[in-house]
Amino acid sequence: TPQSVIITGVNDYLIDGDQKYKVVITTNSGDNDFQGLEATSVELTNLDRTVAGFVISDTTLTTYEDQEQEAAKFTIALSSIPSEAVTLTFASSNEAEGKLDKTSVSFTAENWNVPQEVLVKGVDDVVHDGNVEYAITFNLSESEDPHYKDLQPASIKVTNVDNDVAGFVVNNPEVFEIKETQDAVLTVKLNTKPKSDVTISVAVDDTTEAQPEAESVVLTSETWNTGAEVKINGLADHMIDGNQPVKITFTSSSEDTDYNTLEALVVNATVVDTDTAELVNTMSTAAIVKEGSADMVAMGL
Repeated sequence: TPQSVIITGVNDYLIDGDQKYKVVITTNSGDNDFQGLEATSVELTNLDRTVAGFVISDTTLTTYEDQEQEAAKFTIALSSIPSEAVTLTFASSNEAEGKLDKTSVSFTAENWNVPQEVLVKGVDDVVHDGNVEYAITFNLSESEDPHYKDLQPASIKVTNVDNDVAGFVVNNPEVFEIKETQDAVLTVKLNTKPKSDVTISVAVDDTTEAQPEAESVVLTSETWNTGAEVKINGLADHMIDGNQPVKITFTSSSEDTDYNTLEALVVNATVVDTDTAELVNTMSTAAIVKEGSADMVAMGL
């Protein structure tokens, strides 16, 4: 009964073309009729299917502006053993959105199949621009091995997830007091870098007690995070009316749609009454009143 012999080709990971070889068949038997028969052989060809290329672990990645999130990563290795060293360089297409911890990897016949890791970290651009797509682009590879010269892997698509929210803040102490006839200062800042100038309008609900020195301030892409001072002037009402509560309202407007008509912010403040009751004598202390005559003494509050 014929017995089958399975012969499996070996992948040597070398680009060496199709290789011919022989399987030699000999006999070994205690039966002298079969012992030492003339050897025979079978000619075979091991077809070479090895190709030069880069094995890249990912085709898409996600990075985050939130710096608490871990960096994304991918790995690179070769698909076959090179005859000479191979270098591959790459870059982020938009470093304002994502940066790499390295921009090149190199391989030799010793480390060709050891994946090399590349980290991609999202950048917080402090702009409310939504999720932004960019890419890791690869240059032509460099090598004296003709099979690995001028290879270019496909780009990796990356999305940087935005964490910025348009808005503005006012430093608001627990007790914000404005004394009559004096100024008090608040500072207004934006949460993110605007695409256009942002006007913050200021209004006081009771203008008999206090008024803003300027009706508005403007914040730009240069001053958005340093802020602008808003002076509130306490007014003298010449009345002993006690401390008076007022509301200071801040509203926004801008050609940047993210900053146009945001929800108003209100600061609760107190105008401190500095008026006191007293008589004012307008007559000189040196005035003389003659006997039998009258003089007028002017008194006021």
